[in-house]
Formats: sequence, structure tokens, C-alpha cells
Amino acid sequence: MLGGRKKVFILIICACLWVPLIWGPVGPAGAQARHADNVQNAAPAISEAPSYQLLTDLIAGNPVKDQELAPYVNPAGFQDYVAGIKQVWQRFENQHLQPIRQWAAREVGRGGGATVFYPFSGPDLANLLAFFPDARTYVMLALEPVGTLPVLRPGANEPFYQSLEYALNELLHFNFFFTERMANDLRRRELDGVLPLLLFFLGREQVQVNEVTFLRQSPDGQMLAQPARPGEKFADPGIPGVKIVFQRGPAAPEQTLYYFSFNLQNASWRRSPHFVAFLQGLAPFQTLVKAASYLMFKSHYSDIRQFILDQSQMVLQTDEGIPVRFFAADQWDRRFYGVYQQPIALFRNCYQPDLAGLYRQQPTPALPFGIGYHHRRNSANLMLARRVSRLVEEKAD
Repeated sequence: MLGGRKKVFILIICACLWVPLIWGPVGPAGAQARHADNVQNAAPAISEAPSYQLLTDLIAGNPVKDQELAPYVNPAGFQDYVAGIKQVWQRFENQHLQPIRQWAAREVGRGGGATVFYPFSGPDLANLLAFFPDARTYVMLALEPVGTLPVLRPGANEPFYQSLEYALNELLHFNFFFTERMANDLRRRELDGVLPLLLFFLGREQVQVNEVTFLRQSPDGQMLAQPARPGEKFADPGIPGVKIVFQRGPAAPEQTLYYFSFNLQNASWRRSPHFVAFLQGLAPFQTLVKAASYLMFKSHYSDIRQFILDQSQMVLQTDEGIPVRFFAADQWDRRFYGVYQQPIALFRNCYQPDLAGLYRQQPTPALPFGIGYHHRRNSANLMLARRVSRLVEEKAD
């Protein structure tokens, strides 16, 4: 995620890449408009909400039988969306996700029983699943609201799909979200939070979605739950979240994704001891940090920084995460990949001379992909830090 002087950064990227920032009418934003005139009457009442799997397929643009489409979208317009999003997604897969998956399988390992922690994530589930496809549990924390499931009706979905396209645009071109742009994109009536984006990414992974449950931790620490239904919110006071349970096949084990909308500054962290305890109950973690605006360089994010260091068995991060000086060489086995140069101009004051020195000490393996703000191939860096001692053994003592 990226905040601050965003406009300057966007102009720099556009000048370098010559990539259009708008998809254009590749999906129902354009296609459904062409077919809306074929609808003779107002949208019919829907007798029941679609299953979580069907709704995921409708959001992700997966092929769906025409008879299943009719109550929710215009079939012809939806097929245009399927064709358009397939082309856009395939480019993103080829440029980003496939190289990440291959690299992670070789360097990170499987980690099937682990809990993966992704603070400052925004809705970026795509990279999380690429780096850690087999985790038992995923925990994402970010400022963006949870949002609602969309209510889909034939002839009435153009604003939703258009908003979805705009919200996905930066990730699918640059492989990270701009924070300020995302704040606007996810506060529309048609797309009011990250939930549809999470389902989009799960749908593109071709998983089976079994459960979508709204969560809210009340001020007294109770974790309240309510099944998610299209158009409905869970409005009780507390920390809002969502739980999604999915499988990669009928015989595959279930995997659980948690997303919580939460401010990670110290003041918020210290006001929420019950939530911190909930997170500790899911540890130890394998932690991913990327495109985090160098926030953990700052003193008012010291609590989340220390939490990651205390609760993680492994940390995989770009230089935008925790400064390398916090990973003591006698406590962490640190491996470096790619190249470390200057941070982008917006964060030039976050240059780490000690990290540059570590990169100069010996040649580092190349990264076959861009990551974080250095989204071009052969420009990015990653540090894979594994704790020397096992956290589970330390906790047993």
C-alpha cells in the first residue's frame, strides 16, 4: 500500500511503463451496458441468494452455466466479462504470480501447517496465496473496510463491476495497491470494502468457497459471528472482520482466511488487548510484509514491529517492512535476494546503509519477478529471515 505524495509516484510510474491505468470496458462495466436494453422489465425478485461458490464465480469471472446466471446477471454480458478478465488475469499470472510461485516453492518451502500473517495487506490476497499456497490459516490486517457481499440482479450490475475493475487496476498492473486510491475505491455504494476483492482472488485460484462469515470482536473480547448475506452488514460495535473457509479441491483440507479492518498504530494496538491476544493465539507465524510504506521504521508503529519479531518463526519481506537492524544475526538466519538500491523517491529517507552493506558482502540470487514498490523485474529485493530457535519450543518452556 502507498500513501503520501501518491500523485508524484503515479506520474513517475506511468512515464516509465507507458501502461494505461484504465482497463476500459472489458467486462460488465461495458458489456452489460450493451445488453441492458434487452431486459424488458425491472430486475425480478431473487428468491434466494446465490451460494458462496456461485457468487465467487460471478465476481471472479469464472465460467458459469447460463441457467445459473439468469437470476443474477445478463448471460451475454457476463460472458464478455469472462473473456475480458481471463486475458487481463493471464498477463498478471505470467508476469507476477507464476514466477513467485516457482520461487517460493524452491526458497520458502511448503509450510502446509503454518499460520501466515500479512499486516498492512490491503486486499492483496493474490500475492499471499502465491507465496504461501498451502497454509492452514491466513491472517490479513489493514485499514480498508470489510464491506459487504454484492447484491447481483440482471441489468443492474454495471456499477459494481466497473468499481471492481477500478479497484483491481493498480494491483494487476503494478502488483500493489495505492493506499489513497484504495480508500476511495472501497467506499462506494457498489463496492464498499475488500470482501468482493478477496472473493475475486479466491475465484481466480479456482478454489471451492465453503463459508463466508462476518466477525466482530466486541470491546469485552467476545468474537461475534454472523453468516454473510448479500447486501447485509454486521453492525455491532467492535473490530470488524470476515472469515472465509475454502478448499483447493473436494479432497483437499480446508483453509481459513481472516481479514480484519484494524489500525496498526501503537495507540490502536494498545487499546485492543483482546484482539492482540486473539492474534497471539494463532501464532507462531510465517509473516509476509510488502509495500508497507516503511511504516515500521517509525516509532508509532513499534508495537506491531515487535509483535512480528516476537511471534514469527519466519519473516519474508521487502525493504519496505522492518529495518534489517532489528533482525540480529545471532537470532535470525537471514538470506537476501535480488538487488537493494535506493527506495523510491517518495521514501528516499528510508535508505538503509547497513542493508546495502549486506548486499555488497556477497552476490545475492536474482529475483525473477518484481515485488513491492520495485515492481519491475531485476529491481526488487527480498529478505527471508528464519528464527534460529523454534518459537514453539520457547513457548513450551
